[in-house]
Amino acid sequence: MFDAVVARLTAPEAREIDRGLPEWARRSNPIVRRHLGEHWKMMALDITVVARLFMINGIVILLSLPMPFLLTMIMPTVTVSFVLLPTGFILYGQSLLMIGIVSAIVVSDERRNRSLDLLRVCPRPLWQVLYSKVAAAVWRQLENLTLIITTLALFSLPLLIIQYDMTISTSENPILMRVAVMLALASSLIRILLEAALVGAIGAMAGASTSMRAPAVIATVLLSAAYFLFINLFRLVHMDLEARLFVEIFLPLLLPVIIIPLCFRAAAYMLTRD
Repeated sequence: MFDAVVARLTAPEAREIDRGLPEWARRSNPIVRRHLGEHWKMMALDITVVARLFMINGIVILLSLPMPFLLTMIMPTVTVSFVLLPTGFILYGQSLLMIGIVSAIVVSDERRNRSLDLLRVCPRPLWQVLYSKVAAAVWRQLENLTLIITTLALFSLPLLIIQYDMTISTSENPILMRVAVMLALASSLIRILLEAALVGAIGAMAGASTSMRAPAVIATVLLSAAYFLFINLFRLVHMDLEARLFVEIFLPLLLPVIIIPLCFRAAAYMLTRD
């Protein structure tokens, strides 16, 4: 049975699906495969489909400059957005929770099982081993994340138009408003994967700090909740337009890029300090 699974994972078609991923993130990676278990059949996210949906939204926004009635025409779909997006947010929260929990557990188990020496003599660098463990946790939730990203690309445009029409008047700043909408849409799509990696990195750091699963999981949940609380409460502060656009569009992309490597460095340090 195991040989059959390995054969399918290492088949040319499997490598073709994962060809755009770094080696440590591929399902054929032995560490990823070890933690994936029955989830090895998860399909990779098709970036081209998401890019096409984004381009379609961009074309609609661009055409709405000479033809403003296009914005009015797509507004009735806001009802669908109000119905689907809250469900998507719940699914997203569950997916992030599972990514964090799995990452914390698989790293914590290395301490509990006293297998740290094996990690240290592994032909791969320790940081790459940690990356692979988090990648396996993300792979487990990739179908849900793909569904969430596709839903955002399809149905979030009307809500973004309403939001930025209130912040930036369409009649006074038509170009800026449309640019802000497209940047916000791109940011929303990118941050799904960034935040998944962020929660996984937090889980790896929490798991590296203890050999007990429960404290690792609790720490992961609390630290992740603190991050999302900060990123959302910060938006309630009164600020000018430029600062608001930075906080809403760019800050959610910059913070994970900074925090993720710090978490992995902290995890590697805690695993090797003893």
